[in-house]
Amino acid sequence: MSSIKRIVLGLYSLTRLVTATSEDKPPCAQGSYTPYKYLGCFEDSRDSRSLSYRSDLGFDSVTVESCTAVCKANGYHYAGLEYYGECYCGTDIASSQVSDSQCTYPCNGDKSQTCGGSNLLSVYADPTIMQNVAEPKDYVSLGCWTDGNGGRALGFNQADNVNGSELTTKMCLQACGSRGFGYAGTEYSQECYCGTQLDDNSER
Repeated sequence: MSSIKRIVLGLYSLTRLVTATSEDKPPCAQGSYTPYKYLGCFEDSRDSRSLSYRSDLGFDSVTVESCTAVCKANGYHYAGLEYYGECYCGTDIASSQVSDSQCTYPCNGDKSQTCGGSNLLSVYADPTIMQNVAEPKDYVSLGCWTDGNGGRALGFNQADNVNGSELTTKMCLQACGSRGFGYAGTEYSQECYCGTQLDDNSER
């Protein structure tokens, strides 16, 4: 029996044009922007980066504040810290969320902060993108897609935000839309997932 699961998706168009640069723009001054908020611990891989842009911040001095300031200055929604002092930025997160307990490495620039782990990112999000919220009526159905075929189709599990035993499509769309996610999906009659993009391994 196939282990491939299927997820029903809805889409709300949330787009922003970002131009990649070969070197960092100067970081935003602290206090000049809304601080990024912690999203959680996410998988990463050298072969397929979860966040596409690698900052040139010094490995020995990286902190949450310095990484998010660079990502903000360069127009990225997300900032991720990994392996003690690596800083990544991106407009989408191309991986799945895992337990926060897996991200345990202290940041080189501030040992009281967490900088992911080995192939694990501590991810922070620009809260101002969440102002671009969607209503259930704004989503359109994309049909049925595979899930769990090499990775989650949508990486943000809403188990803490919706009651699975009473889940409806509208409830899932509300949960994802209120958090600014462009994609919403329901699965197994009681699971709701959100995302900024579909995993490349997901198929219709």
